[in-house]
Amino acid sequence: MTIAYIILAHRLPLQLARLVDRLDDGEATFFIHLDRAARDEAGHALGQQFLQQLAARRNVQLLPRRRCYWGSFEIVQATIAGIEAVLAAATPRDRVILLSGQHYPIKPLTYIRRFLEQHPEAEFMDSFPLRLPNRWTQQGGAFRDLARILHWHLRIRSRWLHVPVRRRFLDTVNLQPYGGSQWWCLSMPCVAEIGEFIRAHPRYLAYFRRCFIPDELFFQTIVSNSSFRNRVVGTDLTYAKWNNPLPPYPAILDSRCLEELLASTALFARKFDATRDPHILDLIDQRALADDHLTRGEALRGPPPRALPPRGLPLRHSG
Repeated sequence: MTIAYIILAHRLPLQLARLVDRLDDGEATFFIHLDRAARDEAGHALGQQFLQQLAARRNVQLLPRRRCYWGSFEIVQATIAGIEAVLAAATPRDRVILLSGQHYPIKPLTYIRRFLEQHPEAEFMDSFPLRLPNRWTQQGGAFRDLARILHWHLRIRSRWLHVPVRRRFLDTVNLQPYGGSQWWCLSMPCVAEIGEFIRAHPRYLAYFRRCFIPDELFFQTIVSNSSFRNRVVGTDLTYAKWNNPLPPYPAILDSRCLEELLASTALFARKFDATRDPHILDLIDQRALADDHLTRGEALRGPPPRALPPRGLPLRHSG
């Protein structure tokens, strides 16, 4: 099981380097996008020395840097750049995993590989049809399910203008709109089909420039309308805590969350901030990644593959 990681990072470069170190099993490759405005742990502009050290790693490729405001189409473009780089790489991979710079594995690498090997037909992506009741249905304004994709949205730097005027959704492409979490773990053939679709449909890119938080719509709609749609599983394999009473969302995971992280069936968790809690990643390494019994034949605890239901039936979301 060989894995390519596309990592989108906008801060905490030392934590990013630690993430790469932890995921590096000697065969993994990394395609990293660092936000053009990224700053280090002390809040200073990212130094050229760090970029040179990161790029010097034999299995790391730095992607062209963009300024990625929250919810902007530039995040989609950074991801597309990662996909194109993976597809152009000399050595093909079995899996492509999209992570943020504030992800961290909460299972040993041997466990992650075994889990993916045991589910070769699964495309791990949180994706649900927006025309059916879903977890965004009760949200208001621009955050409502179909409003995200069918209304006009204009961005002025970091600010969004929601224009509640309905657009016609790409009727010539014959797609149904889907949404879900930004992160995913897909097979190489599925990623190749995404790349082919993007190259063949430039109008699709143009349309999503005016969608709200398009990184939670763009890839879900492609994959869930593709030849891989019946292999989509309703989980992105990431543990996140969304019931935090105060922003930011999702909650910063700290040492108090250790037991729930260890109990999770997810392979990764987000989001961590070493400037807020410098010990949580050490605790995970000590308690989870060094836990040998997970690699000695114990039954894997991850979610079994669950395909998307036929069109017209509601998708059960794993949460």
